[in-house]
Amino acid sequence: MSRLVNLETYTLQSDFYIPFSIAKALDLSAQLERLLVKNQTRASQLSYGLHNRKRSGFGERFWQYRAYQAGEDASKIDWRRSARGDQLYVKEKELESLHDYYLWIDCSASMKFVSTLGQEDKLSRSINFGLAIADLILRSGDRIGLLGSSSPSCSSKTLEQITHQLEENISCNLTNIIPFLDKPSKRSKIIIISDFLDNLANLKDVLKHYADYEISGLIVMINDPCEVDFPFTGETEFFDTENMHEYYAGEAQLIAEQYCKLFEEHKLRIQETATQNRFRYYHHVTSQPADVAGNDILESINLCLVDI
Repeated sequence: MSRLVNLETYTLQSDFYIPFSIAKALDLSAQLERLLVKNQTRASQLSYGLHNRKRSGFGERFWQYRAYQAGEDASKIDWRRSARGDQLYVKEKELESLHDYYLWIDCSASMKFVSTLGQEDKLSRSINFGLAIADLILRSGDRIGLLGSSSPSCSSKTLEQITHQLEENISCNLTNIIPFLDKPSKRSKIIIISDFLDNLANLKDVLKHYADYEISGLIVMINDPCEVDFPFTGETEFFDTENMHEYYAGEAQLIAEQYCKLFEEHKLRIQETATQNRFRYYHHVTSQPADVAGNDILESINLCLVDI
């Protein structure tokens, strides 16, 4: 960490996040949905809908009875229901959910870092984005769960359950190791949110694993502006938030150019790893308000929610 005249950095404690309110996430979800509806292009041409998928299709659950129409296959007639009156009826089933989504949010110590240049810490912003996307998915009729913690669900309690599971992960100070799904269904999609400052090898292995099962998804990289622009000057000492190792940088401005170059190269490697494995990539800096980011993240979310 570093303390300068106009800049302070902190690592927030776990109890700062508990209990976590989902109100901000729901507000962002509503804004994103309005933007998606307004700017629908490819999605409007596909079977994906932004609202509950209550229509007939190939599925297991009963949806409704409707009147039999002349020329239809007689095998579709539900004779038990039709026997109650003079009208012939067909039993329709509800269109099966297109995808099972799995959300993973990095809850390790580095995500709790924040500077006075950011509007909030990385973890809070990540949870805001993650729950907003989860709410969009649930209202579309699909299922979502927390990767490594719960199976996908579309119940009225799903968002609340994901929130509670995130609270547990935060309190346990989990590592930034992304879990693997054993033999995942091709109907699955993965959403991963992290600062991706470490463990690129794990990300490569995980995305290749899912790509082998023809699974795609979305990578959201979230960073504090200090991590992107390196605004430090003067004698500066840094502390690793994961293991508290110290690094004395001396005159920090002398290494700023080299640092920014290395960070851009690292960010490019994250993006290439995502795109090479059929994952969408989006980068966000916490100096921006979450709602302003809506237009920027819109295409990535839209293409993640429909088939890539």
